[in-house]
Amino acid sequence: MTKRIFLYLCWVVVLSACQSDPAPAPATGPADPGTIEWATTDNVVRIGINAEPANLNPLLSTSAVASYVNENIFQTLGAQDPQTFAEAPFLAGLPDIKKQPDGGIAYSYVMNPKATWPNGTPVTATDLVFSLKLVLMPTIASGAYRNYYSMVKNVVTAPSDERRFTIVTKEPYVLAQQALASLPVYPEYAYDPDHVLRTVRFADLVSDARAKRLVEDDGPVKDFLATFSDVERARTPEGLVGSGPYALTEWQDGQSITLTKRADYWADDVINEQLAARPDQLVFRVIADQSTMGTAMRDGLVDVVIGLGPEKFTEYREDKYLADRFNFTTVPSFKYFGLIMNQQHPLLREVEVRRALAHLVDVDELIEQLFPGSASRVV
Repeated sequence: MTKRIFLYLCWVVVLSACQSDPAPAPATGPADPGTIEWATTDNVVRIGINAEPANLNPLLSTSAVASYVNENIFQTLGAQDPQTFAEAPFLAGLPDIKKQPDGGIAYSYVMNPKATWPNGTPVTATDLVFSLKLVLMPTIASGAYRNYYSMVKNVVTAPSDERRFTIVTKEPYVLAQQALASLPVYPEYAYDPDHVLRTVRFADLVSDARAKRLVEDDGPVKDFLATFSDVERARTPEGLVGSGPYALTEWQDGQSITLTKRADYWADDVINEQLAARPDQLVFRVIADQSTMGTAMRDGLVDVVIGLGPEKFTEYREDKYLADRFNFTTVPSFKYFGLIMNQQHPLLREVEVRRALAHLVDVDELIEQLFPGSASRVV
């Protein structure tokens, strides 16, 4: 593909390290890509990843490598501007936010009127309610995402407009708007055709005790959760239905995952770069060894590399052959590293001891040795 640049994966090598400076480092790359003889010229983007995802259902996986793939199949309520980090419209517009008399906050949304599922039906408030109930289930991924949505009190839908809804929280929560924006929206028709979760009240889900009883009692809810949580199903095309531009078409264990552009993708004529999808296919190649990844870059087997370590990033950036063919770019990341102390240990219970140990750690030296030029101190 010309210039090896596509949609929102516009970086070619992303450094896996923390970076607090919002201004990315200058990219280096070919001055005139037209003079390079490329290994492939089709409209397929080949992306090198360093591990194989366990599955591609967003709520069943907590790994970053899975999200690189499944974000092309599933879409969230909102998005984040990659330059400013501000919330941006996605499946829905930006919320209208109002304080409630009881101290809670109401977030009112309208789904994009063009948003549709693969079967042609619109993305509605009913799908949002279903998705929010899913994330509040304590047995889905052991409740990994549940705490981020525990502030939800209720969802009010509009009888006269299937795309309008208001999410009401019990109290203010500093991450509420970001958490709601990052909620993956699932099609109820594909995952719950019997409408099992319609019988579940939000009041039962936000209570730890009642939610636990709900998912443990034998019955349709428990059976539904067992089916939804089947990781093998979350590796199949029929088990991965979303509103995103791509669909899973092939998964070769330990080798590659192929996503193919949906012919009926709803946002093809929407003027929003974050919704755009131009390649016909995305092929994620699993290459765990970073030296092998370098060989794949040389042989034209990958166009994009995600998660290349600092040492190889620097080495490959200084390689003229690779520098002529790839843009080497570091981008700001929210990833962070730290040394965690066991406060239950008798020697570490006193805050003064822990503070003294923290002063002994040469943070600048760790950054220089492990992430040279690509990380900084954070508070």
